[in-house]
Amino acid sequence: MFEVSNPNKTKIDRLFVGTELYSRIDGAQELFDYTLRKFVDLGNISVDTAECYGFGVCEKLIARIPIELKGQVKIFSKFGHKLIDGSKQKSFTRDSIEQQLLSSIQNTGRIYLDGYFFHSEDNDTFFRATPWDFLLEQKSKGLINKLGLSVKHDLIVAGDLEQVTSMKKFGLEVLTNLNFLIPDC
Repeated sequence: MFEVSNPNKTKIDRLFVGTELYSRIDGAQELFDYTLRKFVDLGNISVDTAECYGFGVCEKLIARIPIELKGQVKIFSKFGHKLIDGSKQKSFTRDSIEQQLLSSIQNTGRIYLDGYFFHSEDNDTFFRATPWDFLLEQKSKGLINKLGLSVKHDLIVAGDLEQVTSMKKFGLEVLTNLNFLIPDC
């Protein structure tokens, strides 16, 4: 596999481990657990996942991580998709987001999510179609610790920062972006 050397025992404030890749490989649980074990001594581990990654496959990996790692891992999931006739479709309706949230909590084996992110789409969906009041209500109930934005890379490239600059207005506290800086990635 790979080795992580940390001779100075440097701690990282927050290390995010992505999961989408694990939905496409054999031996995913073993590799995922191995990855978490290798990084656990570096600092605070957060897992970046989404209910749509393998339609629950990646989140279920989290539910099966070894007990000694569970308390050391924070879970951040995303919403915005559902499975329709075997394919992933965008879906930001209140009912769909409620179903996605409950699926994410159930799939991860947790009673709440440390973070729940808008899986960025166009500005109209962000500003008008997403039921922010419902999500803030779920946060107040303790099902979500922090709300966030996983901003769409194409928006950043185009210089469109409307969602980013409006985050706080909707109660979003965390920003993430998948950086494909090389066009052929």
